[in-house]
Amino acid sequence: MRQKYLKGIMIVAVTIVFGSLVTGCMEKDVYNPDAGKQPLPDPDEYFGFETRGDVKLLVNYDVPGFTALVEVYDEDPMETVEGTPVKKEGVEAIFKTYTDNNGKYEGEMHTYFRENSIFVYCGMGITQMRATECRE
Repeated sequence: MRQKYLKGIMIVAVTIVFGSLVTGCMEKDVYNPDAGKQPLPDPDEYFGFETRGDVKLLVNYDVPGFTALVEVYDEDPMETVEGTPVKKEGVEAIFKTYTDNNGKYEGEMHTYFRENSIFVYCGMGITQMRATECRE
């Protein structure tokens, strides 16, 4: 008899606890996906998703009657072999163009924005030049 009495009390206690848990959660909306969140800013405000763009390139050898092939690299295309500077093999230019008859080029090159410095090379007896800060 005592076991039946204890068993009944346990069933009632478990039912009350379970019932209060279920009804306690039902009274208020526990899940709110927007709670404490700020709206996302416009993507243009925090990151420009462009990885390529136009960079202004000005080359002036100031040699009248001189037309040169200008090659732009994102790494140094030169190496020294036995004391002589030579152009590395396997290094590809990211941009190639020719100067006008006065050794000048003014224009834009379409390139990746990853370059923080570029190397301008001319193989016509003009030494290499390193241009830094190629973008704002």
